Amino acid sequence: MTDAPRPAISRRTFLTGAAGAAGMVVGSGPALAAPARKGTRAVGTLPTAGFSTEAVGGLRHARMTMPVAGGFRVMAVTSMPEHPFDPDFAYPATPAAQQLTYRVPTRPRLADKLSPGITGQTLGVHLSSVTLEMASADYYDNQFLGPWNYVPLRLDRYGAHTHPVGTNFADGDYHYHRITGAWAPPVGRHSPLVGWAADGFPVYLRSGYTDPTRPGPVKHLGSSFRLRAGARPTGAGNPGGTYDGTFVADYEYLTGAGDLDQCNGRLCVTPVFPAGIYAYFLTDQWPFIPHWIRGVPDASFSPQSNGGQGPPSGPPPGAGAGPPA
Repeated sequence: MTDAPRPAISRRTFLTGAAGAAGMVVGSGPALAAPARKGTRAVGTLPTAGFSTEAVGGLRHARMTMPVAGGFRVMAVTSMPEHPFDPDFAYPATPAAQQLTYRVPTRPRLADKLSPGITGQTLGVHLSSVTLEMASADYYDNQFLGPWNYVPLRLDRYGAHTHPVGTNFADGDYHYHRITGAWAPPVGRHSPLVGWAADGFPVYLRSGYTDPTRPGPVKHLGSSFRLRAGARPTGAGNPGGTYDGTFVADYEYLTGAGDLDQCNGRLCVTPVFPAGIYAYFLTDQWPFIPHWIRGVPDASFSPQSNGGQGPPSGPPPGAGAGPPA
């Protein structure tokens, strides 16, 4: 499950961020509990409601514009990254430009319960105009949307691949499933904002402040998911074998085992939001890209919408027959 060291692409490719914009905090909403850490102020001193990202404005990027109007940030997504495609990887379909439209609220709010990632559910959009995908379309024993969802493994050097031709998804839609050593983090600095999640909260890469309540030293933030111990259940519909990371269900969330919550996020201050915000982080450990959404996702990210492409009405041809392609 660990990537071999790979040459890093340019910092601009993955770390184009919004700088100098402050987050405004107003209103009320549900509280989010988080444990205090020794030697820091309690995370509970940060705002847990009334978040606003309007001050960030309409970011422009080489591959995507994000105008802000009517309380939403609208993203026209092509799924064509800035970095070159991997010449050594056999893509299921040739990467092709898409016409996808997503939107996120500029006043995101925390939900009363978490939204799990399922096949077809998009976590968010990277600033380079590539979507951040949660689950693969491959399931054990052809049980589409069953309990044993394969962790996508056949990915290019950037942790991405395309949807195959002839599936219920967009042919050649290039999308990320994980981060790899090719994603170059800033050295000794907090990650810039690298994307927006479906609920309107920001997405960052790896590096955050050691103390989530104030600017200061930074660290690579760690996931709180760990491999389960022992063996998987056997019998009809179960794969058996040991928990080795082949399936999403091989992992379990252990509160406090890392820096982040079940959604791979936390309440924290960031350079863009010095007053505090809920933020997601992409990590070197599973789930890499969060598999749960903490806020209220916009309908444009749902499997039934999929950025205007239409729903996956059933398993793509060959889905579930074996490890992910």
